[in-house]
Amino acid sequence: MAVTEVDQLLSDFLNQSKASAATQAIVFIMMKKEEQQIAMCRYLADNENATDEQIMKEARRIADK
Repeated sequence: MAVTEVDQLLSDFLNQSKASAATQAIVFIMMKKEEQQIAMCRYLADNENATDEQIMKEARRIADK
């Protein structure tokens, strides 16, 4: 499976966040569709100081769409 530009963008946003490595990995795996990845990138851009708990809560909400 090739890494897309959106995959790389999400990875970059996660790396810049305050999320732990474990949370980053879980969130990356949860975002299966490109639209979910973009939504998560937007959330991370707007919430630079989000905690692991906040990031996971948003990831669950996005993944359920």
